[in-house]
Amino acid sequence: MNSRIFEPVTEHAEHQVLRRQPGFEFTPILLGKVSSLIVRPPTGGWAVVAFMVPLLTGQGDSTDVAESHLTTEAVAVTRLAIDDGRALDGAELTYEWRDGGWREVLHPAWWLPVRS
Repeated sequence: MNSRIFEPVTEHAEHQVLRRQPGFEFTPILLGKVSSLIVRPPTGGWAVVAFMVPLLTGQGDSTDVAESHLTTEAVAVTRLAIDDGRALDGAELTYEWRDGGWREVLHPAWWLPVRS
């Protein structure tokens, strides 16, 4: 994978985890930040684990949450997905920051599937 776009974050259970640079970034179509982690299983292929932090939440402004904390928690969620066998080739897992943690969401409007 292109090392200018993807940077290694960790390895877990023989799976390589990479982050799409620059990490969490605002997108022009929603009021929030999105970041993606790519999982490379030892058997080949890849999975995507995507995370979205809304700018405004029911608990107030989410911009006070440090990006380093969001990233640490995102990596922990990704490790759990690997352990649960859900980060398989072709998987696209999506999470939103709610109530101080990552919550899995299915088919969110902010995510366009990479594979159809």
